[in-house]
Amino acid sequence: MTSTNEIGLASERVESSTDIDLSDVHCSTICENILWKPVSCQQCETHFCSKCITKWLTKNPNQCPLRCDSFVFTEIDPRVFADSTIKHARLANWSEYICYAGEFHLRPKFGWTKLNDEWELVFDNASGTYSPNAELLINLKKLLLFNFPGLNITTYDYKDPMLRDSIEQLEIIARRYKNNNI
Repeated sequence: MTSTNEIGLASERVESSTDIDLSDVHCSTICENILWKPVSCQQCETHFCSKCITKWLTKNPNQCPLRCDSFVFTEIDPRVFADSTIKHARLANWSEYICYAGEFHLRPKFGWTKLNDEWELVFDNASGTYSPNAELLINLKKLLLFNFPGLNITTYDYKDPMLRDSIEQLEIIARRYKNNNI
């Protein structure tokens, strides 16, 4: 279970509350870790860690580990690889650093019928298919309050009906404002 700047991240280090398929981000057949500085075989388009394939090629010159006619490597377009990597990093709840994926909106702290200067930020974990674990909402709130003392913050799990209600109220007010009926 090693991970350095030389080889990929060991799969055992990835933790998630959901099942994760990491097969599309693994270094194929060599280290079998999550890809690090990926390159691919031009012929079979299989991905390898740059360091792993370099080491392989010193022992097996010009030979793809998957037995292609020859091995010509090409760098992977970072945008293509990023989509897959980001998906799995979110599923792993970004365990290495404090990161968060979700949505937020503003609302009056005491409701839309009592507009005053007190507002609050409402954060959730609704980031689509790969929503972070709801337990991380507590950490997010603590982080924001630590960095912005006095900020009014409310958090909801994306499944919480109170979140849906808050968003619906915001949409009603936005429509009224758009039609100048506020």
